[in-house]
Amino acid sequence: MNLAQRAVGAIACTIPTAARARYREEWLADLDGVDELNMSEASIVWGAAATAVTIDRDAPEVSGITLHAAAARRARWAVAAFISAGILGTGLVFWGGYGVQSATTSLGTALLGAAGLTVKLAAIIFVVLGLLATVRALLTQRAGSRRSDSAAMSTSGLRPSSLVLWLMIAAVLTIGALMVIPFLVFAMAVLATPVVLVIAAGSNPPVRDRVLARMATRLAIGLGTVAVTLATVAVGTLHIVVWNPIAAMPGLDLDAIYGQMAAAGESPSAILIWLWAAFWTFTAVAFGVACLVPQIGARMSARTLATAGLTVVGLTLAFHWVAGFNMGMSLADTFAISGGDAAISGPALSILGQLCLVTIVWLALLPRRTNAGRLPEQTTRVVTH
Repeated sequence: MNLAQRAVGAIACTIPTAARARYREEWLADLDGVDELNMSEASIVWGAAATAVTIDRDAPEVSGITLHAAAARRARWAVAAFISAGILGTGLVFWGGYGVQSATTSLGTALLGAAGLTVKLAAIIFVVLGLLATVRALLTQRAGSRRSDSAAMSTSGLRPSSLVLWLMIAAVLTIGALMVIPFLVFAMAVLATPVVLVIAAGSNPPVRDRVLARMATRLAIGLGTVAVTLATVAVGTLHIVVWNPIAAMPGLDLDAIYGQMAAAGESPSAILIWLWAAFWTFTAVAFGVACLVPQIGARMSARTLATAGLTVVGLTLAFHWVAGFNMGMSLADTFAISGGDAAISGPALSILGQLCLVTIVWLALLPRRTNAGRLPEQTTRVVTH
């Protein structure tokens, strides 16, 4: 295979999957017949590149799906972006911008400040991406409505009313993210869930191609989830009982801190810590076992298992503050300080939890590749020169 053939092969990889093989075959055939076509190989390569840049990727014969289905996919992108912005915005408000009462090191303060700024920028970017995806979904839906007929609608997997519901959800979540009101965002996400389920059940979605996870993949996901969850429990417990008290009262050692809390009748209870650690450890181990059980893990795709594993880790991190609530109150009542985090490990765990939840959203909402609803490949020769 010469350089020109490798070039058109690489360019073909940028074409949507449904039309990729057809374009690659056309370009390679043109290269084989350069003498008959009286053209140079360079002109064919440049023509292929121009086609890849200017091609209408929304065209059903190129994308392999109808315009209505393409609009539905973009609506899902929009919803995922808006929910992600809401998650990050909620975390910023709930955790006070991921600041601490006091910094153990200047480097730690700088790193935490940079992480907090990154989260803020990511929330803004998600809102912008959600708006762009919403506009593209509306334009694609409008174009599809002009071309649609009953057959196209039956294979698209989305009715116009369904898209409207998707975009209504997206709009509400956008308002919540922009206002940065955590309880509103959470409430809207909860209320949107049954609506999304209704859409999924009533829109006649195509059957998706799903590759079941192999044993090695299931083992990696299961053991990885258990290991990360146990590490989270260990680090979270150390933060609550050791690192945060020392950071909150830098002039005292750990024994003195606990001694003064006991003398003031504010000894912290370990019940919440034990419940948090025990519950999520058990959940992670149960998930790891389920991955290895053929009747459960073998019936799921790698994407589904990865989403479930991240959910375990993400919720472990998300509920870490519950485990440390009693300790924070004891420190606040004994030493007349704020009950918030003083050690950077607390905000760091919170940021990791937010990132896990955002990843879960994208894994759960992004449309999977499907062969259903694909249009037959065109047999007409594509002219690239």
